[in-house]
Amino acid sequence: MDKLKESWKLYMDECERNNSRDPPSTGLVCNRLFDNYACWPDGLPNTTVSVMCPWYLPWHNKVHHGMVYQECDASGQWATMKNTSECDSNDPSLKRLISALYNKMSDLRCLSTDKLRAALETDTGLPLPADKWNAILKLVNSTSLCARHCLIQFKVVHRANISKVKLSKMYPDVSPYCDKCQINEASLIHITGPVPA
Repeated sequence: MDKLKESWKLYMDECERNNSRDPPSTGLVCNRLFDNYACWPDGLPNTTVSVMCPWYLPWHNKVHHGMVYQECDASGQWATMKNTSECDSNDPSLKRLISALYNKMSDLRCLSTDKLRAALETDTGLPLPADKWNAILKLVNSTSLCARHCLIQFKVVHRANISKVKLSKMYPDVSPYCDKCQINEASLIHITGPVPA
C-alpha cells in the first residue's frame, strides 16, 4: 500500500505541476484539475473529455491503453461521475484495494475546500456563504491572463503562501508586523488587501 500511495502522490504532483505550467484558458471551460483519480485538462462545455488510465494503478500494465471519461456540462462544470471502466481491474482481490486506495488518497489531500473556507472565514472574521465560496473556487485561475497572477490567486485561496505572522511563529527573530504599515500583523488577508500608506 505504501508504494501505491507514493506512486499516487507522484502522479498528483506531476499533474499539478503540468497544469500550473500552462496559462489559464480564456472563456468558459471545465477547469483543469486532479480529482484524486485522474489528471484532467481544461474541457470544453458539452464535451466528453478523455485521459489515459492513471499510471499509478498497480494493474496499469493491463489497462495502459484504456481511457477515463468525464463530461463537461454546458455551464463549464465537471460531472460528478466519471467512467473509469476501461481502467478497472477484473481481479476481484484488487477491488478492495481500490477502496483502500481511494481512502488513502482522500487522507493525503492536505486541506479540503471546507477547511480552506473555514480558515478564510477565521482570517477575515466574516462568514463566507457556500455560493460565494464556490464562485471563488471557480474563478481562481480564470480571472487573469497572466499565469503569475493566477498562481498568486491559487496560492492565496489554497493558503500556500506563508505570511510573516506564520514565519514569526517558526522563527522568533522575525517580526509578525507588515513591512509597509508597521502597524498590523502581516496575515495573508492583510498582505493581499489594500494596505494603508
